[in-house]
Amino acid sequence: MAAGTALLLGAVVTSWPRVLAADAVSEAGPNTAGRQVDFARDIQPILVKRCFSCHGPDQAEGGLRLHQEEAALAELDSGEHAIVPGNVQASALVSRISAADESVRMPLDDKPLSAEEIALIT
Repeated sequence: MAAGTALLLGAVVTSWPRVLAADAVSEAGPNTAGRQVDFARDIQPILVKRCFSCHGPDQAEGGLRLHQEEAALAELDSGEHAIVPGNVQASALVSRISAADESVRMPLDDKPLSAEEIALIT
């Protein structure tokens, strides 16, 4: 892993838990293993593996970058917000990863996230 990538991922780990913590506890509760959702352990690996190729440091499809808190909370090209802290229903990211319609479900052109991955993110 390049030094710049490691630093970037370190920044993600330190800033994102604060954003997702309220939703993780109130909406998702404990994950399927009976423990509280932890950003670095449970969420970050999903984002890096399944989302960063289109919404990471090198690309911002639809205006979404998930590698920085400020960018992830910013208004998208569509006028929506991918993540609305404390409001899962208003978070476009959740509706897109769980959409039944393949033409809008993320990730596009790849297999859908598993039910467990969706539950963790939600």
